[in-house]
Amino acid sequence: MKYAKKLPDEIVQKLSSKKKVSAELPDKKGTFGEGERNDGLFKLTCSLRRQSMNMPAIRKVVRRVNKTLCRPPLSEKELADVFKSSMRYDKDASAEFICMSEIKSQKVEWFWYPYMPSGCIVFLDGHPGRGKSYFTMWLAALCSNGGTLPFSNEKISKRRVLILNAEDDPERTMRPRLEKAGADLSAGNIHFQGEFKPLSEEGIQILEAKIISFKPSLIIIDPLLTYMSSDVDAHRFDQVTKFLTYIDQLARAHNVCVIGIRHMTKSGGEHAINKGIGSIGFAARARSVLHIGASRDDPDVKGFAHVKSNWSETGDTLLYKLEGGSKTDWPKLEWVEVADYSADSLDPIQSVGRPKAQADLSDILIKILGVGTKGIKDIMSDLDVRGVTVSKSVVNRELRLIADCEGKGPKARWRLR
Repeated sequence: MKYAKKLPDEIVQKLSSKKKVSAELPDKKGTFGEGERNDGLFKLTCSLRRQSMNMPAIRKVVRRVNKTLCRPPLSEKELADVFKSSMRYDKDASAEFICMSEIKSQKVEWFWYPYMPSGCIVFLDGHPGRGKSYFTMWLAALCSNGGTLPFSNEKISKRRVLILNAEDDPERTMRPRLEKAGADLSAGNIHFQGEFKPLSEEGIQILEAKIISFKPSLIIIDPLLTYMSSDVDAHRFDQVTKFLTYIDQLARAHNVCVIGIRHMTKSGGEHAINKGIGSIGFAARARSVLHIGASRDDPDVKGFAHVKSNWSETGDTLLYKLEGGSKTDWPKLEWVEVADYSADSLDPIQSVGRPKAQADLSDILIKILGVGTKGIKDIMSDLDVRGVTVSKSVVNRELRLIADCEGKGPKARWRLR
C-alpha cells in the first residue's frame, strides 16, 4: 500500500496479514484535508474496532494517522470526540437489527380498557381548571386500593402509583385530594418525586431506577411539558417524538402505563386532537389520547373523552361532577352518566355579544356568582375557563344589571341581588 510506510507497525501487520482486513484511508491526494479529517478518522476508528483491535492500540494508530496524514492535524480534544463517538457503535453493527421471524406476537395489556394501555405513553389534555389533576388523583386513589371502573363491572387490582407533579403542593393539594377520593395512603402504595428534575438523560435514568425498585403500574407526569429538557422545542415534531420515544421505551420495558398531562391552546380548530399545546408529534407518538373538558350541555359537568386510540376502539365519553367543597373541605369527584357525543363536542365555544342582544352572558354570570361573592379578575378567569370570550367592560355592564358591587378598586366584590 502506497501510504503504509507512514502507518505504525500494528496496522501494517494487520493490513499485510492473511486475514482480510480493511481500513478507511485517504483518497488519491494522500491526506485528509479540512472537512474530511473528523469523518475520515471516525471511519478508521470504527473499522479497526470491528476488527477487534483494542482501544489503546486504536488510539495509537489514529494519533499516528492524524499526525502524518491530516492537514492540519486535529487537536487532542477533537480526537477525544472521535474516539467517544466511535464507542457508541457495536463491533458488529448488524446486531442492531433483528429478523422478524425471531419476534413473538404479544397481546396488549390494559390498565383501563379501552382508554389506557400499559407499556406506552398516554396523553390527558385539557384547559386549566377543568379538573385534570382531580381526575388523576381519583385514578391514583382507585389504583391504590383497587376498585370498580366507572359505568363498568370491571375491577382493577390494587396497584402502585408513581407521581411526578411540578405544579401541585403535596401537603395542601395532592394529599387532601387523594384522601377525599378514598386513597389507601399506607406505605408503599403511592410515591411522588419530592424534588423536581427534568426528564433529561439523567432524569430518565433516575426515573427508571425508581421504576425498577418501586414497580408501579401507573406513572402520572403533570404537566409533561414542564419536565421536557430545555434543549427540546415543544413545537418541533422531530424533537418532540425523540423525547417521547425515550419515555415510551421506558414504559414498554417495564410494562407501565405513563399518563402525560398536557394543557391546551386557546384555539386549535374544531377537532380535540389539534388543541393540545405543542407539536402534533405529541398526539402522533402517543398510543392513546384523552381529553377532559366542559360538557356540551352544562359547563359545571366535566367530560372524560377518548380522542385517539391505536390499539382499540374509541371509548365512550364519561361525564362527572365535582360535588361539594367549602373553605375547609375539598369537593369529591362523582360520576354522572355516559354521554352520546365525542371529545370534539367538549368545551363548546360560547359566542357572547352585547348583553342586551344575548341572554347567555347573564345566565353564565348568575351561575358563577351563585357560589358567593367574586372579584372581576376571578369572574373573567371563570369565563375564560368556560370558553366565553368577552371584554371586561361588557361583563361589568351586565354585572350592574344582576348584582351589587361591594368595595372599590381591586378589592371590589360582586354579589347577586
